Amino acid sequence: MTMIEQTFRRAQGLISDPMNSGPALAVGRRVFGNNAGFKQNVVGGLEIWNARRNGPFSGNVLHDDTARAVETVGYAKAPWRLERELVDTLEQRFEAAISQKAVTEQFAEDESPVNVALKNPLSNAPEIREVFDARMQAVVHAYFGSRVRIYTPDYWRNFHVKPEILANHERFSERWHNDSGKVSILSVLILMSDVNEEHGATWCTTRTRTREIFREGLQYREYGGEVSSRLENDHDSVRFTGQRGEMWFLNTRRTLHRAGIPGDSLQRDILGLKFTPHAGDRDIWDETPAPEEKDLNWQSF
Repeated sequence: MTMIEQTFRRAQGLISDPMNSGPALAVGRRVFGNNAGFKQNVVGGLEIWNARRNGPFSGNVLHDDTARAVETVGYAKAPWRLERELVDTLEQRFEAAISQKAVTEQFAEDESPVNVALKNPLSNAPEIREVFDARMQAVVHAYFGSRVRIYTPDYWRNFHVKPEILANHERFSERWHNDSGKVSILSVLILMSDVNEEHGATWCTTRTRTREIFREGLQYREYGGEVSSRLENDHDSVRFTGQRGEMWFLNTRRTLHRAGIPGDSLQRDILGLKFTPHAGDRDIWDETPAPEEKDLNWQSF
C-alpha cells in the first residue's frame, strides 16, 4: 500500500467514525489514561453511568467490597472460591473435550503446543452456568447497579513456550496491554488449576498506574522493555496466583495487564467470563462470542 493510499484510508476513517480514529485514540490515552479507545471510553462510561443511576440495584452500587476495589484499584481477588466438586467436574469436561477434539489448538513453529481452548463451552461444559452463583451475582450487580449479560465463556490452557519462539511474536497476550473495547465490560478470571508464579500467572497493575503510564506516552503493547521492568518491580502490580477455584475480577480495558509464561513442562488452566449491563428482570447468558465493542447500547431500566 502506497503512502497516498494509507493517507486516504486514514482520512476515510476520520470522516466516517471520528471518535474511533487514530487521532481520537491518541487523545483517549491522554484524557482517560488507557488504550481502550476514545469512543469506547465515552460509550462504556455512559453505559455504566446509566446502569448505576437507573438499574434495579442502583441503591447498592459499589457497596460490595470486591466491586468497589475493582472500581477504585482496577482488580480484586474474590473472598471465596468455587467448590472443589464443581471445579473437578469442569476439569473433567475440559479433559473429555480435549480427548474428543472439541477444542481449538494453537501450535508453535516446532509443533509444540501453545494453548488449547474449549469449543462451545456452554454446551460442552454446561456446569459453567453454576459458576455464576449468588456470590458472583452480588459482585456484578453492585458493580453495575443492574442485571448483566454474560457472554460466551473462555476456557483455555496455556503451555510452556520456548523463549526463542516468543521472541518472534506474541503468543497469548504476554505483553503489557489493556484491551480495546467498551470500558463497560467487567471480567473475572477463575483459576482452574493451582497457579503460582511459575505457572504463568496473569500480571495486572492498578488503574492509577495505568493512567500514569499512558499519559507519559505509552502507545502499544510492550514486553521486556522499560515499562515492563517498571511494572514488574512495582508494588502496585500483582500476579493472579492462587488455588484452583479462586478468582480475580478486573476491568481489562482500564488496567494494564499481561499473561505470564508457564515454566518448562508446566501449564495453566483458566475459565474467563465477561459481563455488561443488561436491562431486564434477570441476568442472561448470551451465545455471542464477544461483547459489543464500540456502539452505545442505551438501555431503559
